Amino acid sequence: MMHRTTIRTRAIGVVALLCAALALFTSVPGRPAAAQTDAGAEATLTEIASCLKDTNRLLVMLLVDESGSLRTTDPANERVTAARLALQAFTALTQDPPAGGNAPSVEVLVAGFSSSFNELVPWTPLNARSVRQVELAVDGFATRNSGIDTDFPTALIGAQRRMAERTQEITDGGVAAPCKAILLFTDGRYDIQTGNTPARRAAPDSKEYAPNLSVLDPRNDQAIEEAGRTFLCQEDGLADRLRADRATLVTLALSAQLTVADQAFLRALATGEYEGITCGSRRGARFGAYLASATLEQLAPLFNQVVSTIGGGSRLPGQTRPGECATSPCIRGTRSFTLDEVMNRFTATLRTGADAIRAELTAPSEASALILEPGVDGEEEYGGTTIAWTWVGEDTVTVRSSLPADDLEWVGDWKIEFVDVTGLADDARPDAFIDVFGAWTPQLANRVRFVRGEDTRLAVEVVDTAGERVSRRRLDDAGYRIAGSVVDRGTGTTTALDLSDTDESGLITTRFATPADLASEQLDVRLRLTIGTSDPDVRLAATERYTLDVEPPDIYPSLVTVELELSSVRGLEAAEGVIEIVGGRDRAGCVWIGVPVFDSFPASAEGFATTIAPNSTEARCVEVTSRATVEFEVRVEPRAIGEGTAAGTIPVFLSAVDEGDAPEVLEVSLPITFDMSPPINEARRLGLFAVILLAGILGPIVAVALLNVALARFEPAADALVARVPVQVERSFSRIMRVFAQASDHPAGRAIRRLGPGGETDELTLSLAEFERLRTGAERSRTVEWDDLLFQAEAPRNPFGTPFGTVLSRSPIVAGNVATPINRDARIPLALPGTWVFVLRDLGAGDAESWIAGDLVIVLAESDAEAQLPRVLAAVDAQLPTLANDLADEVRDGQ
Repeated sequence: MMHRTTIRTRAIGVVALLCAALALFTSVPGRPAAAQTDAGAEATLTEIASCLKDTNRLLVMLLVDESGSLRTTDPANERVTAARLALQAFTALTQDPPAGGNAPSVEVLVAGFSSSFNELVPWTPLNARSVRQVELAVDGFATRNSGIDTDFPTALIGAQRRMAERTQEITDGGVAAPCKAILLFTDGRYDIQTGNTPARRAAPDSKEYAPNLSVLDPRNDQAIEEAGRTFLCQEDGLADRLRADRATLVTLALSAQLTVADQAFLRALATGEYEGITCGSRRGARFGAYLASATLEQLAPLFNQVVSTIGGGSRLPGQTRPGECATSPCIRGTRSFTLDEVMNRFTATLRTGADAIRAELTAPSEASALILEPGVDGEEEYGGTTIAWTWVGEDTVTVRSSLPADDLEWVGDWKIEFVDVTGLADDARPDAFIDVFGAWTPQLANRVRFVRGEDTRLAVEVVDTAGERVSRRRLDDAGYRIAGSVVDRGTGTTTALDLSDTDESGLITTRFATPADLASEQLDVRLRLTIGTSDPDVRLAATERYTLDVEPPDIYPSLVTVELELSSVRGLEAAEGVIEIVGGRDRAGCVWIGVPVFDSFPASAEGFATTIAPNSTEARCVEVTSRATVEFEVRVEPRAIGEGTAAGTIPVFLSAVDEGDAPEVLEVSLPITFDMSPPINEARRLGLFAVILLAGILGPIVAVALLNVALARFEPAADALVARVPVQVERSFSRIMRVFAQASDHPAGRAIRRLGPGGETDELTLSLAEFERLRTGAERSRTVEWDDLLFQAEAPRNPFGTPFGTVLSRSPIVAGNVATPINRDARIPLALPGTWVFVLRDLGAGDAESWIAGDLVIVLAESDAEAQLPRVLAAVDAQLPTLANDLADEVRDGQ
């Protein structure tokens, strides 16, 4: 039997990132090597790593070519195995944080492209559960290889829009903008196939970037391609807008299919310039990287090298030694590696070369090997650590382990052997790729205050995984090297730090003179540590970056706002924000704000009108007393609708009040940014109804009824998080008494207890870490299913009624402030976040002191989860004891 209840509610191609591994790839004898790599690829990965440490949030657009040529260039669908490995590695990144940082949040969107942009998986936070769902969609690339174009402009238009939309959703929730990476894989040149063919007639007859050129006309192919190159590479074109959006573009090309000129264009598209070919006005390795390979074979086993670089890991040199195969079973290959106590984890990517070959891992403290049977995932305590492994293809398995610092049983020589259990896999060439991560990281040991025109002391230390400082002796034993620099975020000017003064405790001190005429409000302090291992060819590296404010001298006012991020704009709405300035420590001051200059914005925006209140000039500056605060409200209105990010600077002038000679005026360039997107058509339903109403009297009634049927769908649940927790509710027998007790005798939550797995109880609490994605789809749907709950949308019998939904379960349920008797239908809104459901499991023993047991299911909106969770728990505290008892009474009566 199903039960219904009412809910009260408030209305990084996947394979492209693999390309980055080729930047660090050295050729392996007997295997195709990487043909070409962009010299700045490592710098590109370092930029992503630095951004990730700052924001702890990463959006990855995985964009994969679907053109028909893939049937010959990738007949074995290596890109699918590589894609699955990519997803596993990104998921591992959320569990194993980069050196010196916290585990980041990674969201992935998977899309294909040919003549159009095809979104296969919407933005999905990666975790152990969601990665399985994303992998199912990625498997579809095995048959997505019949496209007629290789249309880079269309692909990047779609990518830029999805990035901008998701970024706006994140920043609208008060969260800092995430790091963004578009990872594009292609096996072909930019190519448009024109002609009056069935495939062309089934698609739009023109391109968005060339609306006046029909793709049905076979004479237009060159003109359309030229229009696309211009659209991408003109000043303030799409490439520049992507860079202004701070989206890193990494491209991978199968070089065997491309001419030198085609590869040069793709290099310029990624980095802005290559051998005289330019693409956009913003150029450099920090914007992107180009990598090329003659084959896809090396991508899957080398992908973890990309993640390890971002996370501070190092690839161990060497290769698997071929083994003899005279008997069955036999050893096909062996790879040895050493783990030292200065390491804290390792990962390995193993390719067996054939599905009949299994991998065996042997630890220095173990007599027998850990066997990784083909196709069987697992996790096991072995060799003094926990080994977890996942098969991402028939012959590819990833291995991951975090190494405990309190028990060094794992230190020593490890061995991987590939065993042919049949003795028949003569052509197999297994190999192992191992990445290790250091346990030490550099950090600032003091509070650093940069003041214009003054010297600043910086103290640097190296800490281990326990956060303890590493002594000079231990540093010397490890052959340490530490480098540091201070970078002007406005100009990119870099000043090296002298970090040679290390005392016996391991503390390193240096000084930095801040220029008096520095225009930037922030400086980056960058630290890089390298240490040796027992293998002279292996050095471990760890980096750290700090972004610190620059203050004027104490007599001057200073900016509290160091980067002005205005509210996002939809349509012609105004972007708004506040500049906050505090008076100097020693005396009063005077400030005024200049007109912002936007050096990057969507071309269609045309320009902006800016209003600053209070209005100020040098002659009418705003006084600010010592240590007091003044605010300037900034309002920017676009003159036309745009899509993308507007970025620039706004000059702020600071002076100090002095009875004698007027002090020098300081001019500070304050960065200013905001996101733009087209307006949402809020009046769509109303407009449809008005049109139908004009058709006649009966027509509208029928039409509205049909419209209600069409609209009887739940709102997209892609933003919804859900958690389930066992609870007990105190049993009482008089409704009057239980309401009275809930209101007076019991402080909030005392009548409800959380039930642990062993039967223990505690107060009702819930953390956001216990929530998971309700579903991955971003479309409206008639049903939403989660565990044993089924949410079902229905149209009203009254045509003028409102579409509603029901929630069904095999157990009695209750939610909000409505108890639902067995077999009674109840209506719910078509939005789920902010609601809760109680699923009855046990009626209790029957006396006044017994407890009713059940599961509490809570749904939250991810964008508002932190603020929403306390409100929902407060509603549960206030309502659930009475409602659960009412429900229990009805169930007893029904029995």
